[in-house]
Amino acid sequence: MEIDGATDVSYALATADVGRTLRVFVTASNSTGSATAASAASSVVTAPQSGSPLWDWAAPNYLLGWTDNQNAPDHWQAAVSDSASGLDANYISTVGDGSGGAATRLTIAPTSNGNSGTMTSLYNPMPDREVTAYGSTATAGAYTAQGDDTWYRWRVRFPSGVYVPRMGVWNINVEWHESRYGSTLNNCPTYTSPYFGVQADGTTANPGTNPRLIFHFRSGQVAADGNSIENDFIIAQHDGSGNVMPLQYDHWYDVVAHYRWEPDSSGAFEWYVDGQLQYRNLGIKTMHVFCDGTSYPYTFGMYDYQRNDGAWPSGVDYKTMDIGPTADSVGFTP
Repeated sequence: MEIDGATDVSYALATADVGRTLRVFVTASNSTGSATAASAASSVVTAPQSGSPLWDWAAPNYLLGWTDNQNAPDHWQAAVSDSASGLDANYISTVGDGSGGAATRLTIAPTSNGNSGTMTSLYNPMPDREVTAYGSTATAGAYTAQGDDTWYRWRVRFPSGVYVPRMGVWNINVEWHESRYGSTLNNCPTYTSPYFGVQADGTTANPGTNPRLIFHFRSGQVAADGNSIENDFIIAQHDGSGNVMPLQYDHWYDVVAHYRWEPDSSGAFEWYVDGQLQYRNLGIKTMHVFCDGTSYPYTFGMYDYQRNDGAWPSGVDYKTMDIGPTADSVGFTP
């Protein structure tokens, strides 16, 4: 049937279109007459995914320190770790985003141990929930749980002259941190966490060459000695032809990660940068599985974290973070 009033060069889908296919008819006319051509039918129109975000954050709303008040205004808790300075507001600040808005800058603090790393972080964005690991239940904040299907979307910038890439093993900016909750109960070692960050080449004398965005994916069966895991691979940001892309300074990256958290092949993982799909596997273990068959939930946070050869100071900026049950809930269309 014909859609009344649909005569413009574009058409916005409506609720009445759900369950139907659409065709476009174009009529051309000249002095000798007119002719009409029809397009092929579209795929069946489906309703948009529903769901509200679980967390919707915009810089610079953060709280330095802890709060046990569940009625406190939305905020990230902020901290400086592994540092001689401890919890210090000097390393978490508000800066301009380049277009009249604000961003939150995390700057690495001096480390008290030159052989270890240090981080400044924003974490624990979601209300407490009950989670189960190793047969026990506990109340904890910012945890994932088996069966969760979650979309994460954030905007991050690496400011030139401020961010210093290094070749250290943990240049982390967003991490799903292993909880270690109950990890020693059955003498089953944990394994390091999946994260988004920057990878660089170099030597000790000249570190930080050829920086690029990466996602370090880890999941599946952990070896009984804790030295390896079933899935452990790095995905570098690439263009449509598969070429690895260099890190862009002063660019606001729009990054999306989708996890369906499962300890078996019913899990799923997708990663997008600036709207371009970087990796997709809709049948992959996404949780760590230990020697006794159990899994743990993950905490979540945004970091400026460098280890072993960290440069002081080095800053990274965040503008937004949205977490939700569907792509639509975080404003993203795959």
